[in-house]
Amino acid sequence: GVPAGAEGARLSAIARDSLAEPYTLTSTNVPAGLHRYVVVCSGKGTGTATLTAAGTSATGAVSCGTPPAKSTVELDVTEAGADLTLRIEWAPGHELRDTADGWAIGVWTTHLD
Repeated sequence: GVPAGAEGARLSAIARDSLAEPYTLTSTNVPAGLHRYVVVCSGKGTGTATLTAAGTSATGAVSCGTPPAKSTVELDVTEAGADLTLRIEWAPGHELRDTADGWAIGVWTTHLD
């Protein structure tokens, strides 16, 4: 379900849990245009994903599930060369669980324009 040409990576629950909360991922020097982030999450619970670049932001809900659930958030970046940050703040009680392939969360990004 991840779009062709998307760039990204997956993390195991152990690797993800070793990161500082909330989950943050920054892409530097992005081109102007529409950017789509797809978050795939295995486990249970929800969170709020916020994309921010050059003073603008967009938010969307993230849901985890078994099988893994896919959530999407998009931001139209108006300033070429900006840094684009994805921040996921998890609701209390969320729990990531590794899939049979050994990952619990994946994040992919596609520049659509």
